[in-house]
Amino acid sequence: MPRSRAVHVPFPRLPESWEWLRERRLDVEIMFSAPVLDRLTDSDLDRTLATPGYTPRISVHAPFMDLSPAAVDPLVREVTLRRFRQVTRIARKFPVATIIFHSGYEKWKYHLHPEIWLERSAATWHDVLRGLDDLPTCIAIENIFEDRPDNLVALAQRMDHPRFGLCFDSGHFNLFARLDLSEWLRQTSPHIFHLHLHDNDGTADRHQPPGEGTFPFIRLFEWFGSQLPPHTLEAHDREGMLKGLAALDTLLGPSGKET
Repeated sequence: MPRSRAVHVPFPRLPESWEWLRERRLDVEIMFSAPVLDRLTDSDLDRTLATPGYTPRISVHAPFMDLSPAAVDPLVREVTLRRFRQVTRIARKFPVATIIFHSGYEKWKYHLHPEIWLERSAATWHDVLRGLDDLPTCIAIENIFEDRPDNLVALAQRMDHPRFGLCFDSGHFNLFARLDLSEWLRQTSPHIFHLHLHDNDGTADRHQPPGEGTFPFIRLFEWFGSQLPPHTLEAHDREGMLKGLAALDTLLGPSGKET
């Protein structure tokens, strides 16, 4: 089976990117920011997504700035759900394989009581899943500031839903994790639906191509072997995408995407 190799593209840049993506038969993870969602119309979606000229696997990255899926304040939760429903509306119009959301977990924010986060977070994701009930779209929760994966594993187990899982982000792991990669993957890999691949030197979230920082990509790929999940190269410019794709071809071999 051909691997699903995607690149990260903000929605406003898609029109100028389709030809480049089509030539390389790349899948795409589309980033929707809050301002874009507020001015997005059905005609914008139809015009931008309906005719890329091939059939990519499409994933979506939901907005995250200022949002709190496990908000204690009901008004903050209401705003967060409103944003998330704007995203699920897109999945009702076009085939979306996976929607990636940030976890919103910070251990100090929740006074080292992850159960507070867990209870409210699970309620939010059940609401989101209800909006996708009749669709095959999956939800994947991305590690951000987690130094251990305990809260993410607990959430996946609490949800216990076939279309709810995790997105492992290599760059965020490299910055914040205080656990060996093998132990992190031992705990989380049964729940991982998607990977975000980017690199850094452990001091800033630079979104460098694999191999330009210190994350051990060979160990990651050896862990999954032939069962490597769909993955997104999270480079934020064309030069980084080209370098990153070349690095992945070296590490993994060509994606083998069928034309």
